[in-house]
Amino acid sequence: MKNDERIQLGVKFINYTAFIVARKKDREVVYGEICFLSGMITIKATGGWVTVPKRADLVPFVASLPLYADRLRNLSRSKASDEDVYCTLELALLNSITVSRSADISQFIKQIGKRHRQLEHMLAEVETVGAKIDRRPFREDFEEGNRAGTRLVTLYGRGLFVDGHLLFYHEHRGVLVEEIGRGRFSVTDLEGSNKSATPMP
Repeated sequence: MKNDERIQLGVKFINYTAFIVARKKDREVVYGEICFLSGMITIKATGGWVTVPKRADLVPFVASLPLYADRLRNLSRSKASDEDVYCTLELALLNSITVSRSADISQFIKQIGKRHRQLEHMLAEVETVGAKIDRRPFREDFEEGNRAGTRLVTLYGRGLFVDGHLLFYHEHRGVLVEEIGRGRFSVTDLEGSNKSATPMP
C-alpha cells in the first residue's frame, strides 16, 4: 500500500543549502530545500516547486495554492514547445510557483500540500542546525572559485528525523568540481576531508 507518511526523511547540509530528502526504494527524492544565504525555502513535488522568502510564509502560501490553479494552467499552455520546460508564476512578497508544462496542476497542488505537512514540524530544527555550521564566507568562496575556475562543494553533515526530531551527524567532506568541457566535469576528492560521522546534540 502506498503511504508517503511512512517514508524515512533525512537532510544533507551541502555548501549553503539544506536538502531534505525522502528515501524511496533505491533513490532519494528531494522534498524541500533551505538556503542559508537568503533564508528562502522551497517545497518540491512532481512537476514543480514553490518558493517563499521565509518559513513563516509557507503555511498561508501553501493554503492559497488552489487560487492560482487556473493561472498556472494558462501559463503552462501559453509556453511554445521550443521554450523552457518549466514556467514560473512570480507573485507578491517574493513568493513563486514553478511548474513543468506537462504538470497535472491539481495533483501538483495536492502533493505540495502533503509534503508541506510532512516537513512543517522539521523545518525549524533544520534551520537551527544549519545556522550553527561554520562555513566559509560566501564571498570568499565565490571569488576564489572564479579565480581558480573551480567550485568547492562541501558536505557538512547529514541528519535523520527520528520520532519527529533531527539527529545530526557532522561529516566534513569536500570535493573540487572543474568544468573540463561542455557538460563535462572533473571531480577531485580533497585530501584531509573528515569523512567520519559523529552524532551532534
